[in-house]
Amino acid sequence: MSIKSALEKRGEDGVDAIQKQLEKTGSNSSYDLSNSVESEVTEKGGNTILTISAFDYIFDVDEGRSPEEQREEGFDKLFDDYEDWVEFKNVTLFDGFDSVENMIAAMVVTSMQEGTKTYRSGESLGIIKNSITPKFIADTEKEILDNIENGVLEIITKISKDANSR
Repeated sequence: MSIKSALEKRGEDGVDAIQKQLEKTGSNSSYDLSNSVESEVTEKGGNTILTISAFDYIFDVDEGRSPEEQREEGFDKLFDDYEDWVEFKNVTLFDGFDSVENMIAAMVVTSMQEGTKTYRSGESLGIIKNSITPKFIADTEKEILDNIENGVLEIITKISKDANSR
């Protein structure tokens, strides 16, 4: 197995781990974010690089968004996003609200003043840190080193066989 194929396998493992964390945290309702997670192995300048990527907003889901970040989006954009979320999740009208529009408007205003619920909690959902863990990285390093070691042993064996056949 080559280093590239070892990294491709580790990339698939990383994608799987992130998708499982999205599911576990309830952050996977539309599957759009989960389906966007992918890995790619490239070779550049003699280096083999593993990249795991997803839609940029994975960090917003994982860590939340501050009031400043929410305000940068603007009321109308946030209202549309929240409206899509309410519709997709089939959220029922919260107590004290007479319409879905008023409820969404209150959600938007709160998020613009206080940040998102995850942000306000002060804790990440752990989508990334519980997926790409120190163990995941150590296992990836071990896989690479094992591949290098096996490659060196193959070369030594070949040289030894060539020398003995003379």
